[in-house]
Amino acid sequence: MDPIKASKWMYSGDTGISSKTIFEFMTGMPVWSIPDVPHDPSDFGRCYRLLQMFPEWVHRLPDMVNRYPFWEPFIREWWEMFRLYDRDLKSGRSADLFALMQKLEKESWAIKGGKVIHPSTDEIKNSKRSQNVG
Repeated sequence: MDPIKASKWMYSGDTGISSKTIFEFMTGMPVWSIPDVPHDPSDFGRCYRLLQMFPEWVHRLPDMVNRYPFWEPFIREWWEMFRLYDRDLKSGRSADLFALMQKLEKESWAIKGGKVIHPSTDEIKNSKRSQNVG
């Protein structure tokens, strides 16, 4: 991994908790964030762009499930999410991706045993969620 490229990404402002989770897993570098999955298309977009920057990590995504079992539904459907995001990027909205992610989040929640692993509440998360792609 190129440390300069990694630093550019970390300080780009195009980061979120889910993309930081991927980054920390792939690099072993702590990012001082509690691991979480992407919750809406904008979150997924940050993961999408991270993996465009580091395409060599894509094949290692399934390994994340060993450390973060609650990522399993998202890893399983990664290519479908990627397809929907890519398809809808120009329009700026993706109701299909949002609906899929909501379904996957319920599965992830069940794997967590219904426990909040992320420090923010669902109320805060829901207030920020949208179908926007970006």
